[in-house]
Amino acid sequence: MQYPSELCRNNLHPAQDKNSSGQCRLCSLATDRTYKAKQRAALELVRALEARGVHVDIESLALSENPTASAQQAADRIVSEFGDIE
Repeated sequence: MQYPSELCRNNLHPAQDKNSSGQCRLCSLATDRTYKAKQRAALELVRALEARGVHVDIESLALSENPTASAQQAADRIVSEFGDIE
């Protein structure tokens, strides 16, 4: 089996198919899928909490009874804070 002489920065795919950020398209798609899955899970969590009268404060990520932001904003904040956890 012949291996390409240059691989993407993740050492997974041939590097000639890069996007503007320098990441190969296949790695970029995988990263996007992972982010979107985490975003969906966070939004589902926030909506489930809100259905029970509990809201997420986007500044401190503490739970409260008063809404301070939309569910989407709270989910975005959760993913940005904890998104690197596998």
